[in-house]
Amino acid sequence: DPCCCVPFGVTIKNTRTRFWFTCWAVTLISESFNFIAEPEHLIYFFCMLAFASDHELGWDPIMWRVPFNDEVQYNIVVAPQEGSFSLYQTVLPISNLGADPLTAIILSQHGCQVSSASHWVVLKDSWRDSDQDSEDKILQQI
Repeated sequence: DPCCCVPFGVTIKNTRTRFWFTCWAVTLISESFNFIAEPEHLIYFFCMLAFASDHELGWDPIMWRVPFNDEVQYNIVVAPQEGSFSLYQTVLPISNLGADPLTAIILSQHGCQVSSASHWVVLKDSWRDSDQDSEDKILQQI
């Protein structure tokens, strides 16, 4: 789901328990512990999930699902400057390269309609490694 940036998880096998955290760059796994002998870790984890806000749970506050003609589309807010923003609604996916693995370089492109206009635009969401050149720098090198 493109709205969820960082999923959390818990795995319990017999009495051994591990916590999981995943984002586009890395997956972190805790040391396993016995939840019978050390229940405070598991209790704290579930309390954290129960009282966390959507943003703290990893949901992107500038993107949300919208039902449209029996399909799911997304509203995306883009704020190019402080105090101004545009609302885009996806119309069709163009590309979703690398969006399936847990950690990857992500490039998603959607055909979108601007809320204040009748024309379509292409909106690109790019998640790359910090040491990787951006597309404009690669184009200059060519």
